[in-house]
Amino acid sequence: MFKKILFATSITSACDPAARVAFNITGLYGAQMSIFHVIETKGPGDAAIGVDEKSIPGVKETTSAYYADYLSKTDNCDIKTAFGNPCSEILKEIRTNTPDLLVMGVSTRGEEGLENAIKNTGSSFQKIVKASICPVLIVNRPAASFWGDISNIVFATDFSKTSDMAFDFAYTLAKKAKCEFHIFHAQNVSLTPGSKEFDQNSIEERRREKLSFSKKKYVSKMEGIGNYSIEVWEGSPYIEIVKYAREKYADLIVVAQDSKNPGSENDELGSTVKQVILRAGCPVLCMNKWRTKMKKILIIDDDPVIQTYLANLLKDNGYETAVAKDAKKAMELVNSQSFDLITLDLDMPEEWGTRFFGKLAQDKQKKNIPVIVISGMSGNEYAIPKAVASLTKPFDQKELLKIVRDVLK
Repeated sequence: MFKKILFATSITSACDPAARVAFNITGLYGAQMSIFHVIETKGPGDAAIGVDEKSIPGVKETTSAYYADYLSKTDNCDIKTAFGNPCSEILKEIRTNTPDLLVMGVSTRGEEGLENAIKNTGSSFQKIVKASICPVLIVNRPAASFWGDISNIVFATDFSKTSDMAFDFAYTLAKKAKCEFHIFHAQNVSLTPGSKEFDQNSIEERRREKLSFSKKKYVSKMEGIGNYSIEVWEGSPYIEIVKYAREKYADLIVVAQDSKNPGSENDELGSTVKQVILRAGCPVLCMNKWRTKMKKILIIDDDPVIQTYLANLLKDNGYETAVAKDAKKAMELVNSQSFDLITLDLDMPEEWGTRFFGKLAQDKQKKNIPVIVISGMSGNEYAIPKAVASLTKPFDQKELLKIVRDVLK
């Protein structure tokens, strides 16, 4: 189940609960674990910190000393250190080495910092959970880290497609661990239809409908699970999930991230997920994608700055990228790889983007690849009418990401 684990750490006491869980899982499952730390290049307000890659050996030594007690008890760990932006480097490591699980804490700044990291749209924590292609296990407080073997899993469902994927993971884990498996849905009373005052009869009727639906959906899939339950409660979803997990003495809550608001324009985690992570007394495993194939985007631009900017932006939002500096290289890549989307500059050396698009349109297999024009040129004489969208440099990244998400739905 867990063969490769990535433990992302700040090498501070804030990550001690996550470390305890990460090392415990490594021992329980005989996994290979990488302890991963990113040396940040910028501080608050994007101020330069004044460190460089020469710091890496010293930081590795610090990491080894900090976790010496754990490391003395296992031979299945290595230490990796990267230099740059924590979010970008952690996601890069996930894409490169495809761990089965990412274990992480949340904040180095106490309870207030914990809440800010979980709720702040732009935090590294939110970006990582949104874009990770492997499950993310979040251990946010010491009480959540006293974890032996897994004996009780609570799976919180909202019946969405993302939640179906989370169920597959939770079921597989429960079956392998031979533990209790509790499927839970919280019926939000404010969503009860046909009742302006949300009277109790309407709430109860809706709850019975959801319970019946839950049983039809999941009971037939319980093969190999000796002890399971399916329950529906009414109330505020995050409160009910946390209460239910406490009642069941859950070792783990599995929940699908942002399943009610996929690809949201403001890139926020769903409020239920954020509050469960913030308040749960046990680790929370947040599912986004589970070994799903990432959409691949070809960036065609002769400007190295734009190439790097677009590649980092798209990678940080869960997409795989390839870069071509001119139309010739782009055509070579298109002929040798499969792409779900192309971003195309128009004014390039040797061959303009419009001519490349014309060649693409003549190929029966490749003419349906959607193209977003991103160029410093504007005006009808430079337009590509069949492009799915056209943006003029400098462009707004939120606008671009929304277009990309809409095209790749």
